[in-house]
Amino acid sequence: IENKVILMKNAYIKENNGFKEIHLGSKSSMEFSDEKINMISYSTSFAKTKRIKDLEPNDNVNIEGTVVQVFDPKFYDSCPECRKKLNELGKCDTHGSVEKKEVPIVNIYLDDGTENIRVVLFNENAVKLVQGTDTLKNTNEFRDEVLGKQLKIQGRVIKNEMFDRNEFRANNIEELRPEDIIK
Repeated sequence: IENKVILMKNAYIKENNGFKEIHLGSKSSMEFSDEKINMISYSTSFAKTKRIKDLEPNDNVNIEGTVVQVFDPKFYDSCPECRKKLNELGKCDTHGSVEKKEVPIVNIYLDDGTENIRVVLFNENAVKLVQGTDTLKNTNEFRDEVLGKQLKIQGRVIKNEMFDRNEFRANNIEELRPEDIIK
C-alpha cells in the first residue's frame, strides 16, 4: 500500500546485481506502522552513466549511444508466471503445463564514440525499440526503424567467456531526444 510505513522484524539484506534487497525468512514479520513520514523521495534510476570503454564486468550502469548494428530478432516460448524458457517438452519446470508466451530477444551494438558493445534486450525492452511486436517480426522494417537510434540503456555488464568480451544486458531503455544529448 502506497505511502504506508512498514515495520519489518528479523529481515536481512542481500546484494543482488549491485542492488540491495530485503529478504524475509521464516522468523521474519511485517506489520503496518502508524508512524508518519513527511516526505518520501526516491529516484527510479540509481545507476550512474559510464562510457562504454570504461565498463567492467558486473557494473550496473547506464550507457548512452547510437545503434550501429542490428541482428534479426529471435523468439522463444516462456512461462507466463515465472517468465523462464519452457523446456523441450513445452512445459515450465516450475509451473508445469502453461499457456506459452512468446518472448522476443534482440541483439544490437551500441556505440558511444569511445567503443561499442553488444546489448541484449529481452521482452518489453525489445518491444520498446520499435512500434510493436509486429515490427520485430518484419526484419527489414525492424532494421530500418532501429539502426541509428540514440538510446540510454540501464543494465548490467556481463563477461561473455566464450567470446572473451563484455556484453550488456538491458533492464530498461529509453530513446534519447536531441535536447537530452545536448545537455
